[in-house]
Amino acid sequence: MNVVATGGAQAIAGGLTGYYNNSYAAVVNSNIKIAKDVYKMVLSGDCTDIRCGQFVNIKIDGLYLRRPISVFDKDDESVTIIYKVVGKGTEQMKSMS
Repeated sequence: MNVVATGGAQAIAGGLTGYYNNSYAAVVNSNIKIAKDVYKMVLSGDCTDIRCGQFVNIKIDGLYLRRPISVFDKDDESVTIIYKVVGKGTEQMKSMS
């Protein structure tokens, strides 16, 4: 299943503040339950501009999550997020693989 992750986090490094607002097409590599109602999802795609500690907003089949999800881990080809199922959007996310 394809998802679109959009970065929109403030990044402060070396006294400079930057704002990133890019869209990335991503594919769900894995989505594993790690605790009650908590999942670890790995998304692959071009992740070169995304940084750990930033937030991504996930757009799924016309449903737009209103809360950002923090980037847990990343490399040049994947981003890992950890999320808790608390509403319609994250409920839909838990069935993605």
